[in-house]
Amino acid sequence: MVSYLWHVRSQHLNVILVPLGAFDGRVAAVHPHYSDYYIATPNQEHIFAPHGHCNLFARMDGRYGVDDHTQWPQPFSRSAPYLCCVPQKDALASEYSIMWWNPTRLDFEPVHRHGWNLGIGFLPHHELQAMEQCCEQLNERAVQAKVDHSIHYPETKLLSVNLRRSLSRLRAVAMARKEVLFECRQIQRLWMELWALLDYIEIFEPYMEGRVPPATETAKVIGCFVHNADVAERLFAAGIPYWFIRPISSFVKENILSITSIVQPKDKLELEDYVPYPFPRIYVGDSNYNRFQAISEHGLKSLRYTDLFSDGNRRGIKPHEFEQAGPSRYTRDSHTRYQPCKLLRSANFSTSYMQTDSRSGKSGPKASTDRDKFEPIDSPYMPLALQSWQSALSAVDRDPKYLYYH
Repeated sequence: MVSYLWHVRSQHLNVILVPLGAFDGRVAAVHPHYSDYYIATPNQEHIFAPHGHCNLFARMDGRYGVDDHTQWPQPFSRSAPYLCCVPQKDALASEYSIMWWNPTRLDFEPVHRHGWNLGIGFLPHHELQAMEQCCEQLNERAVQAKVDHSIHYPETKLLSVNLRRSLSRLRAVAMARKEVLFECRQIQRLWMELWALLDYIEIFEPYMEGRVPPATETAKVIGCFVHNADVAERLFAAGIPYWFIRPISSFVKENILSITSIVQPKDKLELEDYVPYPFPRIYVGDSNYNRFQAISEHGLKSLRYTDLFSDGNRRGIKPHEFEQAGPSRYTRDSHTRYQPCKLLRSANFSTSYMQTDSRSGKSGPKASTDRDKFEPIDSPYMPLALQSWQSALSAVDRDPKYLYYH
């Protein structure tokens, strides 16, 4: 959508329709951390808070909060320019709404054995089937892209393969509630990335490269933050939402229609930790392509089990350290039994179990605390307690005068 500026000349009202350019602002705001910088956008009504230092870990909803490119604008990446083309919620047909579905703790089909809930299970069949249909349709589109846009085939092929494999894991492997949530989010994220890549190839790149006339409508995609003028011009030509960050001193002839406040992540996103076992931190640093790589790699490798071939020492013992490490295998008492290897829990649980704070960096066992024996145990490996049982426990009169000692 094109915005216009009204000019008033002398004492006569002369309305001149002047379309906003790539460096103008339909709205603008002062940068929340740098008062000498402005954030302006020519094709949006809101200014989203820009990123600071990236502290990357999944939240209660399985997403990565403000660092998640599927729900908040990220800095433009020349290595993955298609990430700004992730569709907004409700931008697509209702048949794809499952990809924005928010699972809850109740969206879980537990596995029972001999009448006992094992604490592991699967995504509900109806939702899983809906996701399979969406993935199948998108993979067919990706196959066609191989024919029409062979230069981008390696990228689309990789995302398509990872999407199929992630869906296969979610369908075939029983997992704890937390892991089911994470794998579901992984599929949604991969699906959105593949959709964004195909849209970038087929729709937006021709505009950005100047092969077709500029777009006349603003696309319903996530968009991005930019600090390069050439990137702003290319995105503007494609109708992609963007927020241009630059010094206030650089503004001279640009048109700013309105000054607005900044939309904060806490007002739009889930930022709380997953309880009772938070997800591990997977990256700290700048909000650049490394952030995206960390999300991609962790998503594909997060589901893993104890390595029975390792004692946890990846480095091993080198020859010059044998004396310090202890007697060699030739002099050790053959009747001495070795201690069992240290078992490693799933990557999603190991940090919270073995550390006092899952992201503090301080090792050591978690300090024990006195748990209220009348409260249900809150653990991903425990089945949900019956409401009648919880009510009965909460109704117990715990007055010390009723205690009897024998």
